Formats: sequence, structure tokens, C-alpha cells
Amino acid sequence: MPGEIYMRLLKMNIVPLIVSSIITGTSSLDAKSSSKIGILSIVFIVITNAIGSVYGIIVYYVIKPGGSQMGIESETVTVTKLKTNDMFADLLRNTFPDNIVAACFQKSQTKYSLVEELSNNANTSQRFEKYQDTVEGTNILGLIIMSAIFGVATSKAGQEVKKIVVDFSFAVQELVCIVLKWVIRLTPIGVASMIAASVARLANIGKTFQDLGLYILAHTVGNLFHTLLIIPSLYVVFFRRSPVKFLGSALRSLVAAFAPPSMAMGMPEMIKCAENKNGVDARVSRFLMPLGVALERIGSCIFICLSSLFILRLEGRDISPVDVLIVGSLTTAGSLALPPVPSTAVVTVLTVLSPFDISAQHIGLLMALEWYNDRIRTISNTLTVIFGSLLINKCCEKQLTQKTNNEEDIANVASLEITVDPPVGS
Repeated sequence: MPGEIYMRLLKMNIVPLIVSSIITGTSSLDAKSSSKIGILSIVFIVITNAIGSVYGIIVYYVIKPGGSQMGIESETVTVTKLKTNDMFADLLRNTFPDNIVAACFQKSQTKYSLVEELSNNANTSQRFEKYQDTVEGTNILGLIIMSAIFGVATSKAGQEVKKIVVDFSFAVQELVCIVLKWVIRLTPIGVASMIAASVARLANIGKTFQDLGLYILAHTVGNLFHTLLIIPSLYVVFFRRSPVKFLGSALRSLVAAFAPPSMAMGMPEMIKCAENKNGVDARVSRFLMPLGVALERIGSCIFICLSSLFILRLEGRDISPVDVLIVGSLTTAGSLALPPVPSTAVVTVLTVLSPFDISAQHIGLLMALEWYNDRIRTISNTLTVIFGSLLINKCCEKQLTQKTNNEEDIANVASLEITVDPPVGS
């Protein structure tokens, strides 16, 4: 019972957190004002978050945590599975909800009704008729899309309207974060109850902990692969320098973000690392760092994708390619709504699992590992933002140099003292 209350408190904050965060973020972004720097920063963050989702899917299928399909004590229920084309159609319908308010508590889903059943000796054939209906559950994808649309519309509105919407959305986001911090204080009681309930439902406890070990291994491998192999390799490709010095310069920033764990706490060190140790222009670092702290979630995407697939498997679900597509899409989109505070990625796991109508009791097992998981994904997020600042600075080097020269020319002209000799004989 305490675990169920704990989960209900977490779920209670999902909708206001996502809507307020996305509206605040998209309404505050104005790519035109920052020209090439703004466009490249947004593209970099979206692409890296998507890559994080791909990492999570790959490490799941390579290491296969939960692949043993452990027995779970539950009632047997006969269900009619959705066809692949109908699942894609439902995904598109839910992307653009016809009722924004209804999207908070229901979503579209194709259903089948038995029209005719024919028996011929040992063979039995059934004919179903499909129809559109709604089921209980939050339409997360639709809320994300509509919130982004409203945010973009807000950025195009007048300053008075924009200020009201942004201030209100930011206030809601801050209030939800405060409530989440209160809920997280209940984690020991809630997680202990959830672990007990989860373990009690398992037919093979030893296999459960073996799969948890594989899950931790998969999460570690995914983040270390990105941090210690992909980023250093990209650094060599783009800058033709040894990555050891770069990793050494970022070490203090990683430690600052690791301890809380929070990228927001490590942002001052991240700016110093980019500007003082790697020569990044302040106009790039001062724009990308706050934006990256708010939106860069490559490590979180690895965690969310991997955890969602892991829990689906623990619940005994056969994961189809459509399920993988839904998990990846919701992870990438939902990552843009994560505030830079500890353990909020666990809430997004619940969001990603919402279309599958499962109890997700095993989320308690993940919460027991959250101390380690949160810190290792924060390191991936932090190093990615620092590397992104170097990369964008290189791409915008000519424009930044030209703009600096123009500003210096204007300053020189303004400082000239023009003297006019008085007319002769005056």
C-alpha cells in the first residue's frame, strides 16, 4: 500500500511537469535572435537525445536484461492483440489529439468486436470488425506535441502575452519540482514497499537479481561507451587533437555534476571548462550551457529506453518492433521535458510505459538502484554539453570572428576625436 501511494504521487505530477516544462522551453527559444548558434544548439540537443534512445535500445538487445522472461504470479487474461498497422495508426491519432483536456486522461485505441465465428470440424475461424474507441490513460505524446505547438506560438506572440505565458508556465514548473522533491523524500518507504511487492510476485527471485545485474551492466556499458569512446573519437575527428587533455579539462565539471547529482549545480564549472580551458567563445558557452542543462538528456534517454524495455520484459510482454518505436519516440520527446533535478528520469519511465497499460510494479527495483543510475547518466549529459559547446564554437568560428571585428571597428570609429580647425581670420 505505501508503494502504491508513492507511485500515485509520482504519476500525479507527470502532466503538469511535461506541459509546463515544454511550454517554458519552446516559448523561450528564439533561434533567429541567436542566428546560427541557436539553430545549431537546438539541433545538437535533439539529435543527441535521439542518439541516446538508440543507445538504450541497442544495449538492451545486446545484453538482454530480463531476457529470461521470469515467471510472474498473475491471473491469466485472454486479450486480442492489436495489428501492427493499427498500432501505427493509433500512434498517429494520439500524436494530434482532438481534445486537449481529454488527452490528460484518455487516448485513442483501435478495438475489435467479434462479428462471426465459424467452426468447421477441428478448424475455427473468427471474423472481427475494428472500430475506434478511447481507453483510460494519459496521452503523453499528444500532450508533448500540443505543448510544443503552444510554446512556439507563444514565442511568436507579443511581449505582453509571452511574458504572461512564460511566467505562468515557469511558476507551475517550479511548484511541481518542489512537490517532486517532497515526494522523493518518501522514497525509502515507498521503494521498500514496492521492492517487497515486486519480489513477492516473482516466481524466481534468484533470476530476478541476475537480470538486475545485467540491467546495471547494460546501463553502465551504454553510458561508458558514449563517454569514453564516442565523444573522444568525435573529438579526434573534429579537432585533430588528443582527447586525453579534453577529458582532463572536463574532470572538475563532471565531479561537480556527479555529487548532487545535477547538471544545474555543475554549470559554473562547465562554463569555466569551455571558456578558460578549451577557448570557447563566451557567446556560445553562455547560450548553450543553460540550454543544455535544461534540455540535454542523452544519458537519461539511455536510462529511460533501457528501463522501459526491461520493465516490459519483466511484466512478461513480448516486445515488438512497434513497441520499440513507441518507447524510443516517447523517450526522445519526453526527455525535452525533464527538469535538471535528481531522479526525474524515473518519472519519465512511468510516462513512457503509460501506453502499454501495465502495472509497472517493478519500477521499485529501479528506484533501489537510482543512486548509481542517476549519477552515471548525469556524467554523460554533462560531457555531451561541454563537447557540444566546442563543436558549435568551431562551426560558428568565422561568424564569431567577423562579428568581433565589426564590433571592434565600430568601437574604434566611436573613439575617434574629430577636430575642425576654425576658419582663418575669424
